[in-house]
Amino acid sequence: MRGLILSGALGEGKRFASSRALALHLGVSRNSVLKAVDRLIADGWLEAQRGSGVYVRHVHQNSSASRRTGERNTRSRPFAPGAKPLDLFPYPIWSRLQSRRWKHVTEYELTKFQPLGVPALREAVAAHSALMRGFDYEPDRVVITTSVTAALDLAASALGLSHCAAWVEDPGNPAATSLLGRRNIELVPVPVDASGIKVAEGIRRAPDAKFAYVTPACQFPTCAVLSSARRRELIDWARQSGRWIVENDHDWQSCPQPKRQPPLAVEDCANTIYVNSLNSLLFPALQIAYLICPASLVDRFDAMSATLREPSNILHQVVLAEFIEAGYLGDHIARLATAYEERRETLNRALMRELGGTVEPELFDRGTHVPAWLHTHDEREFANRCASENIAIKGAAEFHFSLPSRHAILLGYSAFPPPIIDKGVRAIGRAIRAN
Repeated sequence: MRGLILSGALGEGKRFASSRALALHLGVSRNSVLKAVDRLIADGWLEAQRGSGVYVRHVHQNSSASRRTGERNTRSRPFAPGAKPLDLFPYPIWSRLQSRRWKHVTEYELTKFQPLGVPALREAVAAHSALMRGFDYEPDRVVITTSVTAALDLAASALGLSHCAAWVEDPGNPAATSLLGRRNIELVPVPVDASGIKVAEGIRRAPDAKFAYVTPACQFPTCAVLSSARRRELIDWARQSGRWIVENDHDWQSCPQPKRQPPLAVEDCANTIYVNSLNSLLFPALQIAYLICPASLVDRFDAMSATLREPSNILHQVVLAEFIEAGYLGDHIARLATAYEERRETLNRALMRELGGTVEPELFDRGTHVPAWLHTHDEREFANRCASENIAIKGAAEFHFSLPSRHAILLGYSAFPPPIIDKGVRAIGRAIRAN
């Protein structure tokens, strides 16, 4: 019901169907429908008018403020990897929660520094991680940070990893590797293939490395999923040698639900530090990420966190706690998964239709970008031609420690509705065909 309202299919002022009709249509009990309607009324989506019925109260994004928000989002240049799908963010829900929470915020919440994060948010994140990713419910192990790089910085400091060697994926995310480099950590690039990081090659190159930084759920930028055999190798390496794994659960929500792997930290809770960001799921200015540390490290992270980082926005933390507890984050993740599938398929079809023989997309069912091989251009020339049409293309070489053997590009799609994707691919076609 909420999805229909958000999409505009049920516009403001439209009369809602009767509970009996809805129960019959949906194949559920009438009590279930009544409970859902009561919740939607309580949350401000619907309004009951005595003697008349139930009507949609929510103002769809045709309002001027929402139009401005949509316009800002569509000004992002297709197909920049990492652009956030702000058009899918439930602005009215967040606004309502924020307004309500601000009215009841206490002086204690505004003045008390919480180095590990607001307790309510740590509890909500622990519950969310238990439900969605299979963790045990242990709020004491949750530490709130501002970003993945801040979580990495905290982990490196708490573990005393400066001046040691660390495995990093090749190719990988430059933001993470540059942070580790600034910590005077010796970066050891370990190749990635279709099964994820090559653990045996990491052992050969740096047998004394103190930790490995990996993205096993959906590796960036290859979209590889760490295979079961490699997972076992990596966990065994950490356990046998007393090493650490720092796991970034990047883009896990983009994988089809039946194929989602549990985090390494669920299987190995003693040697793996789990890191995740809510900024990419919700909006960048949220500035909230988190890590889940082994129980043996809780005191160490507690001691280090207050001295190393600035606290994230307290109001955002308390609002986010309510957003998660009310089930809105779970709903949003489900909505993202559906939109990602549609947008990915739209991009792949458009690339094959408009650029067949020039660009060959990798047809993955996961990720928030499409890696694609170039057959007729090198990366720099291709990117420069696209820039002439205001299209942002990333070359794969930007994410490698050494030059790759083939020219490839990354096309981010998650932030762009299908019409913009089609228009953007046509623009690429014009740029490539121009003399």
